[in-house]
Amino acid sequence: MRKSLALATAGLLLLASIPLAASIPKRDVRVGLKGIWKEDGEKGRFRGIIIHKGKINIMKGVWESINGTGRGKIVGIMKRGYFIGRICEDGNKEPIVGLYRINKDKKVIKMKWMTPTKEGIAIARIILHKG
Repeated sequence: MRKSLALATAGLLLLASIPLAASIPKRDVRVGLKGIWKEDGEKGRFRGIIIHKGKINIMKGVWESINGTGRGKIVGIMKRGYFIGRICEDGNKEPIVGLYRINKDKKVIKMKWMTPTKEGIAIARIILHKG
């Protein structure tokens, strides 16, 4: 009788702990980026972070051209090899889309991107945050 009561109590405690474990908020995973971009006659560099939330990745960053003619922000969603987002430069917002591939061994992202007026490539190194 005592063994069955102990087993029933242990089973109830186990069942009660499952919703508690599921209700603990999971921390978003963040990795850094640092890379270069090229289009027809222009080059530049960018840096930012990728935030992994559930099934999607959100990219936030800043970019600038090497000769100093342009700079701005970039925000977008990365999912299953596709990127869709916006580039903000001097208050103007322009859509950007692209295809990307991640090399996990070399920790590199390669992307082909395009906007309504431009197209180019980008290569970035993934910087893992410690902690």
